[in-house]
Amino acid sequence: HETVRRKLKPLAKPSWPGRPWRRWSHVELGFEPAPKLKDGRWWIERPTEQVHLVWGVEGPTYMSRDRFAAFLLNVYLGGGMSSALFQEIREKNGLAYSVYSTLSPFLDSGLFNVYVATNMANVPVCFKLIEECVDKLKRDLLTEEELQTIKDNLKGTILLSSDSVEARMSSIAKNDIFFNRYIGVDEICREVDAVSPQDVRRVARKLLRDERRSWLALGPKPSKQVRHRVRPKRLGR
Repeated sequence: HETVRRKLKPLAKPSWPGRPWRRWSHVELGFEPAPKLKDGRWWIERPTEQVHLVWGVEGPTYMSRDRFAAFLLNVYLGGGMSSALFQEIREKNGLAYSVYSTLSPFLDSGLFNVYVATNMANVPVCFKLIEECVDKLKRDLLTEEELQTIKDNLKGTILLSSDSVEARMSSIAKNDIFFNRYIGVDEICREVDAVSPQDVRRVARKLLRDERRSWLALGPKPSKQVRHRVRPKRLGR
């Protein structure tokens, strides 16, 4: 172990090959600010068997203090088979086989979205159930038991990913890029444990506001009945 440490010690200096000796500016890196979110409803025609639905809002940035509450929100809504959307859309109503949500934070922006693949006739009710699950999360506090369950889910995922070399490399790179320091699994788990039901509801109300929502459907040309019920603002090919 000591032999390895002596060999690696020179690489800890800021001048190791491949590491810039200073923090580069966004201009030097060719950084372009994220575009503004376009709220609205779109239907893109494609000769697919099912209709692919994407419902989305702007999410927190990678460095936001709200990101831990937002990750828990994501787990609750669409982070697995026990999630609210999976239970409502697939298990209880049998409307879709694939349904999940994802949270993607970036440097100056973020994205939270829900994905569902379903039949044409089920599109309106799928959108309705997404809205109902979102509104419930904004209105009602999670119980301590519900919150602890999704905390354990998220921490378990983080701990399991630490066994993957690729996941560890990605985590170390993000920590260096965004925070300029190493953030260990223990620290992340403490931040997750510190989130309260009030934090989740506050972040839900902040992110999932009515005026910020956008959705897109990609699939065959909508029937008149479906078009009347979902009222897409734009149709395209």
